[in-house]
Amino acid sequence: MAWITNRDCGLVDGLVRSTGLSMVRRTGLLALRSYTTLFWTLYRRRLELDSAQGSGLFWYLADASLYILVHALVFARSAAMRHEQLPDYLPPVVAHGAFVCCGILPWRALAAAGTAGSRVFRANGSLIRKSRLQPAFFAVLDGLHQFVQFCAAMGVLVLVLLAAGYRPNASVLLLPMLLAINLWVICAVVLLTGTLGVFFPAMGTVWGMISRILLWTTPIVYARRALPDWLVPWLSWSPLWALVDGYRQVLLRGEWIAVADWYRLCLAAVVCFLVGVVVYVRLADDIPDFV
Repeated sequence: MAWITNRDCGLVDGLVRSTGLSMVRRTGLLALRSYTTLFWTLYRRRLELDSAQGSGLFWYLADASLYILVHALVFARSAAMRHEQLPDYLPPVVAHGAFVCCGILPWRALAAAGTAGSRVFRANGSLIRKSRLQPAFFAVLDGLHQFVQFCAAMGVLVLVLLAAGYRPNASVLLLPMLLAINLWVICAVVLLTGTLGVFFPAMGTVWGMISRILLWTTPIVYARRALPDWLVPWLSWSPLWALVDGYRQVLLRGEWIAVADWYRLCLAAVVCFLVGVVVYVRLADDIPDFV
């Protein structure tokens, strides 16, 4: 569904004219910085629509909590979990649930970003054609929306851990860096699926299948020891795997992320971002004609 209705077009037109966007399509992703007022206006509108449609933060948290509860009850008590270095001062159910949570939430954010992203350009096609805004503007907007919901869910996790006796150490200072990389990956996924979704309407379904593959090939709901040793080095280059490992090291194990792990995480994120940008740049000029 589009983020704005016909009733809002007057407001958007005024903002577009005031920033000069109606006269020329600005090129390059750096031009997005000049769209601040329009960006936050449309983002507030997105939040209002989510609230009106009953698909806002509450349902995001409820859906993620259901995933965490089911998978924690089924998988988290396996004997292999004893090798995951979970904090022994926490109740086992809390520690195991947090282990699953540190995997489910990043996966849930990427899955939702790809599914919503596959519709983002089509849903706002009239505004893209009318204002000649860069379509990437809407990808960044949707990526930010998915990231805010993810951060809210992570905040709930930390509050639950603190209430259960969690004792953070200095390693949590790395959390902002992990979140920044996570935002980068989310925006890359939205940009990629949004671009392909214009020309391939089934992209949402395809991404749903891809996200399921990511879920079961990343040690999110099961211990890493469940995978064959020869397969781990290959799967660990996935951006999702690297992010999940990072959150668990920082939040659960209280460890500083090793340089090699940072290298793997940053390289995987950069590759993901470049794929999204390259696909978008090659097809951007044709997007307004097809949405």
